[in-house]
Amino acid sequence: MNTFLSLRDGNAGKLLVQIISYLSFKDITSCEVSCRHLNGVVKNSALLRYLKKVGRTGVYDPLNAGFTLPERLERLRLWQKGWEDLDIPRHPRASRSTWTSGPHSSGHCMTGT
Repeated sequence: MNTFLSLRDGNAGKLLVQIISYLSFKDITSCEVSCRHLNGVVKNSALLRYLKKVGRTGVYDPLNAGFTLPERLERLRLWQKGWEDLDIPRHPRASRSTWTSGPHSSGHCMTGT
């Protein structure tokens, strides 16, 4: 029996990639684990792998023209590295702050002491 999902020609695969690319990354992952054929479609598609990676990082990429997929992957890698390299001290030094009302302010202002 030949079903839509069992078609092995290139056009059926391209159509599946196109359809799946409109899903959220969670839905793409669900497709991937639902059957071997869809798993292969996702694993063999650079676009679907990229969309999963973008979804996991929480970045929105509308896929407008301008950058190739390898350029997008490199930019995503650099974005992730930037966040990984961000140095935020565990115990920031904070000064004691108070709210005061002063003659030169139109309301309350915060001053450090």
